[in-house]
Amino acid sequence: MQTEIIKDTGYDSTETENTLYDEGYDGSVKKTNPEETNNTQKNSTPSHTTTKVSTTTTETNNENTEDVFEKYNLQCLKKELSEESSFKQTLIKNKLDFILSPIFYVILFGMHVFYSIYLMFNKIISNIKDKLAEKKFELTPKTLSMNVVYLKKIPKHLSFIIQIQPKDHENPTELFHNIKQLIYWSIEVGIPYISFYDYNSFLKQHIKEIANTFDEEVHFPAAPEFSIKFNGSGDLVTARHLTNTYILNNNEKQKTFYSHFHVNFISYDDGKPQIAKVASLLSKTMKSSEVQCMTIEAMNEVISKYTFKNDGCDPELIIIYGGTPEYFQLYGYPPWQIRLSEIYYVPGKKDITYAGFINGLFRYSRCEQRVGK
Repeated sequence: MQTEIIKDTGYDSTETENTLYDEGYDGSVKKTNPEETNNTQKNSTPSHTTTKVSTTTTETNNENTEDVFEKYNLQCLKKELSEESSFKQTLIKNKLDFILSPIFYVILFGMHVFYSIYLMFNKIISNIKDKLAEKKFELTPKTLSMNVVYLKKIPKHLSFIIQIQPKDHENPTELFHNIKQLIYWSIEVGIPYISFYDYNSFLKQHIKEIANTFDEEVHFPAAPEFSIKFNGSGDLVTARHLTNTYILNNNEKQKTFYSHFHVNFISYDDGKPQIAKVASLLSKTMKSSEVQCMTIEAMNEVISKYTFKNDGCDPELIIIYGGTPEYFQLYGYPPWQIRLSEIYYVPGKKDITYAGFINGLFRYSRCEQRVGK
């Protein structure tokens, strides 16, 4: 009877074998799955394996720290060696400097002494040559008319660049006398236009004082009477009329002498600053296309209109007193007026001399001017 009831209910005894009961404090029964228990048992690792892993990690960490210390020690050694080698190099360099620097200064001092001696002998030789030339060719103001015969051509406009010395500011009498002599020599040669340039306008500020040094009577081959106009930047300042007491011989009477001479005094203000003013004026009053179409003659007319009057004759020869043979220095001379000028410098001599004057004329007479052709 009991067996029948069990069969009817479908009870299976195997379920009791595969089922675990857990009694709680409240008497309830908890059913657990055997597969989960097996998985937990598999996943759980034994304690001895974890200890092995920890020991291996500590060993690797110790090895890494040892490698770091070795690298640090190597870097320190390299740094010490490099510092030691650099220190040795600096010692060697200091020793070489200690030995070579006196030798260098001795060589430099020797070169300076040698060059100074060379300049001194060169100056002495040039002075001797000038003295010999004066005796050989009789280069004195008294024989100027004889020297002019050898000149193949004479400039119509002669310009002088004068370097004003500190002594000239204190006592300008000698300078004014030398300026007067240059004008007399130019008149005797037959140069109608003469100009003087100095950078700081010293001569231009003393035009009347220079004119007052001229005598009313002169005595050299020239016209019986002639006039000199003294201009400052092209504007008339004063004029002098001179009488010549020299009696011309038959050969000299055949020559033609000028009776009007123009002496112009200019400075730096008449050069580049004036050109800059003309350029700004052209930019304001004319279009760029009109300026580009202008010829040299038209530009020359514009510049001559707004700059100092040059009497329509640019300087054909410029004599520089106190020039250097290494390079030419024009000291700010007006650039537009000297595009076709011959330049002669009197090397090493800032004083005005007759030898520099006549040598400049001789050089000009021998030069060949092709005017860009």
